[in-house]
Parts: sequence; C-alpha cells; structure tokens
Amino acid sequence: MKTKHNDEFMKMKAEMEEGRRINAELCQAAEPILNILHAATAESNTSSLQSVIEHLQSAPIRLKKIILESASVACGQTLAVIKSLYPKFDLEPITSGYAEGTTDEKALELLDQVDGMAQVMAEEDNV
Repeated sequence: MKTKHNDEFMKMKAEMEEGRRINAELCQAAEPILNILHAATAESNTSSLQSVIEHLQSAPIRLKKIILESASVACGQTLAVIKSLYPKFDLEPITSGYAEGTTDEKALELLDQVDGMAQVMAEEDNV
C-alpha cells in the first residue's frame, strides 16, 4: 500500500516538474514577443505565468495599435512627399478614399500599378 502511494506521489511530482519545465519554456519563448509589444517594465514581462497570460491577452489590442500607428506614419510620409512634389495639389479629397464609382476590380488594378513604387517608398532610406 505504501509503495502504491509512493508511486503515485512520484508520478505527481514528475508531472509537476514537467509542468514547471513547460511553463519556463513558454515564458522564455514569449519573452521576445512581449518585450516588443510591451515596453520593458521594472520587472520582466515573463516574471510569472500570470504576467505572461495577461500580456498575451492584451497583445492583439497592442498589436493593432502598433499597426495603426505605423500605417499613419507611412501615410503621412507619403502625403508629405506628394505635397512636396505638388504643393498646389489639394490632398483633402484623399481622406474620402477612392473616387466615386471606383470598383473593387479597378481599386485592385490601381494598387497593382503602384505596388512597385510603394515598395521603394517603404524602404527607410527613401522617405
């Protein structure tokens, strides 16, 4: 009977150790992502499993914010380049999107036409 309990205890202990190992691996793997999405704080972003869970749960919102900020900067730089080349050009209509009557197919065609230029402008040295 004592051997049976000892075996069960040893099995539970091994499972706990495996759980701790997996927890440590998860925290270690998540750390670079969390450090990018969440500015480093006084304590590590992976100081505990609870901290990792909280940071990962907020990651989609934080990532969306980062993407929107990046898109805004890129659009602003592009509009500034256009304004520098064509200072008299009224940029205000651009905020309304495509011209009325532009079909989805035409929009895709226009995107294809400017894709190469967009790639060039996206490089850091060009803007």
